[in-house]
Amino acid sequence: ETLHSAAQKEKQRLKDAIAKHFMPLKAEDAFMGKEVERHVKALAPLAEDLGLDESLFTALPLSVRRPPGERNGIDLAVLTQLGELLAAREVELVHLAEVHGAAAAECGKEEASSSKEFSSQEEAYKVAAQSSRDARLQRRKAASAVSDTQAVLAAFDERLTMVRSAREEKAEALETFQSYNLHCLEMLRGKALPAR
Repeated sequence: ETLHSAAQKEKQRLKDAIAKHFMPLKAEDAFMGKEVERHVKALAPLAEDLGLDESLFTALPLSVRRPPGERNGIDLAVLTQLGELLAAREVELVHLAEVHGAAAAECGKEEASSSKEFSSQEEAYKVAAQSSRDARLQRRKAASAVSDTQAVLAAFDERLTMVRSAREEKAEALETFQSYNLHCLEMLRGKALPAR
């Protein structure tokens, strides 16, 4: 599978998820309560992979269960950030598909041209040799474009790792905060009881 077709498949998968699972949650006339669980199951892993803020990720299931007209600020924030992350990823995938598609098309054209010219007479052989040199140059450019794209993907993976790490730190901080508050509550309960 080529990088171009992989990017195209991922882009299509994302578009399908947006159309089938995200947009129905936002539109009052398309919102169907019985379908919400299916939408949540489809969007939750995607939201996590895209790095939806931990608190918003936690609120996602509750936020999407409310009909659009009944949503409060946090519900809207969840859907807004998820929409922005989905749109950003879609733009990134479109760019990747264009880069890989252009490189693959250019290589394919040059290769076909070179192959045809090599089969002709001596003069055509000279032309084909030049075309072959041009094709190698184009392949180098295409390889450079692939390398650049891989660097972008590596940067995205690094960012994803950082986001996941930050999410884990926030989860630890929340757990510590909750534990401390429960401990304080236990202490206060103990003081509030009258002596017998």
